[in-house]
Amino acid sequence: MKKMVPIVIIGIMALSICASALAKPMMGKIEKPRTDKICRLKILGKWGYIGDNETKGYFVAKIKRVRRVFVIRGMWNTTDNAEKGRIFGVVKRCYFNGIIRTANKTIPVIGLLRIDRNKHIMRMKWMTPQGYGWAVGKIKVERPSI
Repeated sequence: MKKMVPIVIIGIMALSICASALAKPMMGKIEKPRTDKICRLKILGKWGYIGDNETKGYFVAKIKRVRRVFVIRGMWNTTDNAEKGRIFGVVKRCYFNGIIRTANKTIPVIGLLRIDRNKHIMRMKWMTPQGYGWAVGKIKVERPSI
């Protein structure tokens, strides 16, 4: 067994020397995708409370990819325009974790996303400390102008 160790080490060195001698250098530069040319997504949708099948309001949000997560920033309002505010959150693996800001308070919100890639529809079940509900939105792609 002790005699096999030097033979194995010499064999590995011989293989690595052959591999490095036969390797071809890469020609040209490797181009990485530019982050400023990536398409941005916009979601237009409506929301409501579970138990009521009526729409309680509307929302619009922009999605931007930052490393391994998606950052959502947007606005929401009620159907009668009595309340409105901002949405900010992070989506990772279809879990939404964020906050809703109104005129005088900040409310935490969490949710589960389901995205239909064929129909470009986002469905979400959300929950706050006061209540829970649903949201459905159409995903639109904003292409950058060249």
